[in-house]
Amino acid sequence: MKEYSVNILIIEDKPNIAKYLQQSLVDSGFFINLTSSGNDGLFLAEVCSHDLLIIDVILQDMTGWELLEKLRSQGDESPVIFLTSTEGRSFDFGDTLDEVKPFSFLELLARVRAILQKGNNYKNDISILPLHMDCYMNSVESKNIA
Repeated sequence: MKEYSVNILIIEDKPNIAKYLQQSLVDSGFFINLTSSGNDGLFLAEVCSHDLLIIDVILQDMTGWELLEKLRSQGDESPVIFLTSTEGRSFDFGDTLDEVKPFSFLELLARVRAILQKGNNYKNDISILPLHMDCYMNSVESKNIA
């Protein structure tokens, strides 16, 4: 079994791009949480720490910028790569980069690795009794409390 040490959340509503990113990053040794909606992305960011967020700027339920504003207001300081058709506003958010579509996966991978080399504290599991969630293995267990 492959061991994952880096957890990336991808929020992308175009299925072909989302699946391509997911498979390519998994093949490169990363663990991926994937969703197509901003609201689901907010939930996943709350329940699991991520080393990096890759967010499409144009989502169906909100913009990537709105999503990041909400995450930052909740204290999430994860670095972000925005997938966008034009460069611009992302630099207002600090530790963010724009990757303009269409993009080269090798260039995106180089950016991912560069961001991750800066380091980031993360947790790979969360316990809220009686539940235990392993964010890297995508599993939830119920612990009996006696």
